[in-house]
Amino acid sequence: MSKKSGSPGQTFNRSLVAVCFTIASTVAMAQAAPEPRIRYGVVGRPICEDYLKLLNQTKPKEPLQLCGSQVGELPGAKPVDWEELDIPNNLTLLHRIEWLLRGQIKPKAAFEFKDWLTQFQRRAKNPANLPRIKQARVVIEPDQPPQLVYSYEEAGPSCSVKKKADWEDGFGVFLLFEDEIKNPRTSPGGRRGDPFIYGNRLHIFTSYPSDKTHFLQWHASIATFNGVEFRRYQYGTYERTSVCGFEDSEIFYPPPRR
Repeated sequence: MSKKSGSPGQTFNRSLVAVCFTIASTVAMAQAAPEPRIRYGVVGRPICEDYLKLLNQTKPKEPLQLCGSQVGELPGAKPVDWEELDIPNNLTLLHRIEWLLRGQIKPKAAFEFKDWLTQFQRRAKNPANLPRIKQARVVIEPDQPPQLVYSYEEAGPSCSVKKKADWEDGFGVFLLFEDEIKNPRTSPGGRRGDPFIYGNRLHIFTSYPSDKTHFLQWHASIATFNGVEFRRYQYGTYERTSVCGFEDSEIFYPPPRR
C-alpha cells in the first residue's frame, strides 16, 4: 500500500517555508552584491573595460574627476601632438573659430571680421583674456588619410565645477575640423572634452554633471568621429560616435550627506 500524503495544512506549511526561503535568499543575495558605484556600457570593449578599472581605483567616498581625466593612463592611449599657434599671426583663423562657436563661448563673436577685431583688441589689452588655439594632423576615421584638427581653449580657468550648470556641454577644449573652418555651412556641436589617440585614431573623453533630483551626478563618455553620412551630402564635417559611457551611481555635487 502507498503512503498517505500529508494533510492540506502540512502541504501549505511546506509551501510557505519554501516561499520564505526563496525571499530570504533573494534579499541575502541583494545585500551581498550591492549595486556597483560605476555603471557603464558598452561591455566587452577593451578601452571601456580598462577605463572602468581606472575609475574603480577611486576611494569609496571620493568624487570622480570632472576637471581633467585619467585617459592618459589607459593602455595604448597617446596624447595628441598639438602645435600651439601664435594668436596675433592667426587672427583670421581665430575669428572663424570663435564665430563657429558663438553659441557656446563668451563674448559672442561678431560675424564681420572688422567688428570682431574691435572686440578682440579690447580683450587683448589683458593677455589673460586671450584663448589658446592649437592644431594637429591626426587620423579621424579608419582607412582615411590624416586630417587637420584644431583645439580651442577658452581664457581663464579651463574648468570650474561650481560655475558649471548641469545643462552645459562638459569640460575641456573645443574640437573643430579643417573643413568646418573652410565651409560656412557647417557648425560644430557637442565636441568638447579631452582629446587623445587610441588605436591610431582620434578619440575624445568628456565628463559632465547631470541633474538627478536637484543634485549633480557624474557622467562621462568616450567617443570617436564618423563622417560617412555627411560625405554623402558633400559635407566635410564629422559627427560624434559614442564608444562607451560611464555613470556614477552616487551623487557627486553637492557631496552626499555622511
